[in-house]
Amino acid sequence: MATIQLLLADGTTKYFKVTGSGTAGDPYMTTNTIEAGTVSVDNTVTVDALPSGANMIGGVKDAGFYKTVTTTYTTTTTTANTAFDITPIPATGEKVVLVDLLISVNTNCLLLLKDNNATPATYLGTYMTASSGVDAIIPRAHIKCATANKKFQLVTSTSSVTVQVTANWYSEA
Repeated sequence: MATIQLLLADGTTKYFKVTGSGTAGDPYMTTNTIEAGTVSVDNTVTVDALPSGANMIGGVKDAGFYKTVTTTYTTTTTTANTAFDITPIPATGEKVVLVDLLISVNTNCLLLLKDNNATPATYLGTYMTASSGVDAIIPRAHIKCATANKKFQLVTSTSSVTVQVTANWYSEA
């Protein structure tokens, strides 16, 4: 085992632990192991030694969504241009954030996603058809209510539409 000193373009020196004699038949090979004890990486991160026989630090794990998501189910028969709630008002000082919506209607209509401000902001509009079954609205970036302490509502363009909505949402400051 040998240590190779390497001078980098920025003037710093790095040292590499290698095996081999450095000849054509036995070239230097950098080691990929962490030996017993604590290793300091760039003097900022300390990595504990791996247990005997381990060959990697950490692992790949999907720990799930990073927020606690609440699901709200709403079904209503609408009056044209009259809003109905699809989320509750969040805790004081927080804003509702929509993750996705599942929507089904029994009549063709335009649906607008709004908040319950005195002058509601429109976040999204979509034309729904009765024959489409359940439509999933899954925004690439979650839709966050612009104002704290407000909820999301839907408005239809047509009266007597039966709307079924499943909203997945969370709230944050």
